[in-house]
Amino acid sequence: MQGAECIIHAAGLAHIFDKTKADNAPFKAVNEIGTANVAQTAAKAGVKHFILISSVSVFGPFTRGVYDESRPCRPEGKYAESKYQANCAQMKSQNNLGWRSLFCVWPPFTARAIPVMWRG
Repeated sequence: MQGAECIIHAAGLAHIFDKTKADNAPFKAVNEIGTANVAQTAAKAGVKHFILISSVSVFGPFTRGVYDESRPCRPEGKYAESKYQANCAQMKSQNNLGWRSLFCVWPPFTARAIPVMWRG
């Protein structure tokens, strides 16, 4: 990561739809702790911007309406909870990591959101 100005972190363990396998999936280790490890490494390397690609699942089960930063998060299940906890940890620690800014974006808005954020 040395020399990088921005890291876009999109890695993680995604949905596992087989309930018998999902119960034992390492969502916390990969999504929450793994994200924290990447962020800490980026901060130590002097990265100035960290963009975390998260998941719309942090908002809970699908309902109609607009999903934006003002909508309360109600994650359900281990996957959604791990993504939500990763987001919370990054938002709380952004100042401690020395970043000027931190962006969390949720698909399907990602492709549109990154260029908009980069301008401002």
